[in-house]
Amino acid sequence: MFKYLYEKYLSDLKSNNQQTSITQWFIDPMDKKYRDSNSMHQIVIDYISGMTDDFFNSEFKEYTIPKNFGFRINNQASEINKTHGQRKT
Repeated sequence: MFKYLYEKYLSDLKSNNQQTSITQWFIDPMDKKYRDSNSMHQIVIDYISGMTDDFFNSEFKEYTIPKNFGFRINNQASEINKTHGQRKT
């Protein structure tokens, strides 16, 4: 888990991804002197080391577990297909 998030955040920094938590919650509010005097590797280590367990687990889930699996459930799912006598899916 640690390695996955470390690599994810490092990649985000290298690609200048502005839509990630390390940028929005850690880098942007951080003093310019800190940003300029530390390597990207050290910044990621500092970010992860400051996380609570709950936040760490939440971030891991956010980046690894899909929000959906491509299935869409509609209101007609329980209607019976009168032509074939089967439920629509």
